[in-house]
Amino acid sequence: MRVASSFVVSLVLAATISFALPVVIVGLIFAFAVIVSLIPGLIAFGHQSVDSILEFLAVFGTGKPITGIVTLGLACSFVGILFDLFNIFNIYRFQSLRE
Repeated sequence: MRVASSFVVSLVLAATISFALPVVIVGLIFAFAVIVSLIPGLIAFGHQSVDSILEFLAVFGTGKPITGIVTLGLACSFVGILFDLFNIFNIYRFQSLRE
């Protein structure tokens, strides 16, 4: 039972971090672009950056940027879970080879 609970905790932690990391990174880039658009000499560059980020996210979200960021987060979360499963598999495989 202890092994199963640590297995589940590891998967949940990997899924959560893998989901949050791309969402936070894209959010920080978006916030930086919004802040740049408030600087008087860089207004056009900032607005173009914001529009480009929203357009990029809309590609993955069938026209909706919020759906796009959730889609990217879920895809990264799935990959993070697969990496964690691979790591757990290798740990148990090498432990069984030592015995």
